[in-house]
Amino acid sequence: ADWPGEPVLVGGGLAAAVGLYAVAAALALGAPRVVYVDHDPERLRIAAAYGAEVVDSPLDRLVARERFAVTVDACVLDQGRDHALRSTRACGTCTSVSGGATSRASLPLQAMYFAGVRYEIGRVHARATAPHVLDLVTAGRRDPTPTFTRVVPFAEAAVAMTEPVVKIVSSADA
Repeated sequence: ADWPGEPVLVGGGLAAAVGLYAVAAALALGAPRVVYVDHDPERLRIAAAYGAEVVDSPLDRLVARERFAVTVDACVLDQGRDHALRSTRACGTCTSVSGGATSRASLPLQAMYFAGVRYEIGRVHARATAPHVLDLVTAGRRDPTPTFTRVVPFAEAAVAMTEPVVKIVSSADA
């Protein structure tokens, strides 16, 4: 929403559903182009179904050939964050959806400072942001369901959460 009309880069990975939600949100908010980079066939399929341009590649093998005003790191690993930062244009914003896989991370702070790159990290404040997201859903501009790879009854939720799928939703109606 802060960069209307700008293309967005999303690096997918361990925060699987969150990266796909970032794709859907960027498109719902009017991004003319969303590029989704990942190596997982199921996540690439879902991102393409949302309308993203997909790049099938591990993030540690990519060279940042294009710069974006908005980048999202949903990889969780250092190589995903580093690729997102390298792909953020001057005065752009890079958002990381996790604190990383380790307790300490190394950031290229001087290069980020000179380029004016803003790095955002932190847990989402769902209560504060939910009304806007729900407005997009009810208006038909954002559909979260393509990310749901399995819906299970509440009684099966504990076991299902251990399955290696993109997003499991538990429901009383399933």
